[in-house]
This record gives sequence, structure tokens and C-alpha cells, in this order.
Amino acid sequence: MGRDRIEGGKIDEDCEGGLVNYFYQGHVHASDQITLSLDNAPWMRGDGLTESIRNVAGQMHFARRHFDRLEESAIQLLYSGFDRDAIENGCEELLAARDFDSLGVLRVAVFPDGDFFITHRARTKREAPIPVITSSTPRSSQSSQGGFKVISYAEGMYGMRLAEQYGAEEVLFFNERGELCESALANVIVEVGGGLITPSLDSGCLPGIIRKLMLEWFPEISEGVITAQDLEECAGAAIISSINGLVQINKIDTRSIAPSQVLEKISEQFEIRSIASPES
Repeated sequence: MGRDRIEGGKIDEDCEGGLVNYFYQGHVHASDQITLSLDNAPWMRGDGLTESIRNVAGQMHFARRHFDRLEESAIQLLYSGFDRDAIENGCEELLAARDFDSLGVLRVAVFPDGDFFITHRARTKREAPIPVITSSTPRSSQSSQGGFKVISYAEGMYGMRLAEQYGAEEVLFFNERGELCESALANVIVEVGGGLITPSLDSGCLPGIIRKLMLEWFPEISEGVITAQDLEECAGAAIISSINGLVQINKIDTRSIAPSQVLEKISEQFEIRSIASPES
């Protein structure tokens, strides 16, 4: 499951802007390179967890929720040596060591042996609607890695390369039951049947931080099952993620979709509330 980048109009939440510095092995490093051991199995095998945390003017948004998810995932995946305090302190040290842009992203990578590193990059928030395609390859709702934000984004990034070939910027996945699950890089909200629905966790989607907040803050959004037919008939759709918030979809495969006023209102209200309550 990857989580976002903007490059040439495409989204990639973790990679825009030059790397200013990073935190590794107890210290902040002012460099754009990191030295890794070639015999470290987690690095070589892509066995780890990650979090991407929005920060505005040095203020982390929803940090507690991100660290809670990271800790819960580490426990469930049998990580040894996980040190939440060290990770939180590392984030604070890294933010304190740099000049702040109006928007940035902290990316935390944690490994089963207790090793971790944190990077920080400047960001430009995605605003314009995006075209997407649907994948013909289902995702398993019963995968042992399903529901965890792991560092291995191979499946999602393949989907992103495929989307690019079709002139799209994201790809939507269905599970083995034909239910909409998520995009390659984010959760999804669909306006269908007069309501707003996001796939339930039973679909195998990531329990996204922004997904949960939107369910808590906006009673008009509910969890449910979204089929391919629902997607064909929807009045609006959007992807939602920690860094970009809500980004509307303007095309699904060959079908164009007009901007949804309902989703636009949700997006505006979410951004206002996020700034007002970053510690929610």
C-alpha cells in the first residue's frame, strides 16, 4: 500500500521536495543520504511499518492516532524492541532541527528488530481532481498484511505505473468479493444512492487515520459495501489520505465525473477543523 507523491501532476505523498534532514540511531542528520547495512534483513526484504504524518508550521497533525496505529501494528506483527517514546522523540527532534515550510510530511519507517528512521520533506498539497482506473486484479481481504501500513508498496506502485500508461493518476482496487477496497495510496469515499460511503474494514482496506476522523466528524459518511455497479453510478468519488486530505476524482476508467459539491464541502470543513484541532 503506498501513500502518495506529487510529481509531474501525479500523487506521491512521501516524496515531494528535497530531503532536508533525517533522524536515525538517535541523531538528526543534515544530509540527503543515509548509510544502511547491506546485511540487515528488514531493510533488504522490505519488512517494516510506516507512517506519514502531516505537519503545518512545525505542528504534527493527529500524531497520537498515527503513533497508536504504529504501536498496535507492531504488537500484532510481533515486532521486538519497538520503542514508541524513542520514535515520538525522534519526530520532535527532527521538527525542531529545521526551518518550517507551511506544509511538510514526516515519514516514519520502523523495523521488526527495533531499528527505525524518520525523514522530513516539504510538501505542496494536492488540490485538483484526478483521473483513476480500476484494477482487474483483486486484493485479498484476508491477507496477513491487510490492514497494516507496511513499507512494501510493490503492488500499489505497479498499479500506479499501470494507471500512468492509461493517462490516470491512481488505481482503485476491489477485493475477492468484488467490493471496492481502496486505492493504491489512499482510502476512498463514494457518493452513491444519496449518501457518502467509505469501504468497511472488512473489505481489507487500511484503517486510515483520515478515514476514521471523517467518520467521527461527519455523520453523513458511513461504512458500507461499494460494488463496481455503485462506482459506475456514483455522483462523486474521492481519495482521502493524511497529507492531502480529500482529493476528488474526475474520471473513473472512461467515465467522467462532475465535481461533487457534497464532497467539496466535506473537504473544506475537514481542512478548517484539522487546523483548529491538530491534536484530535
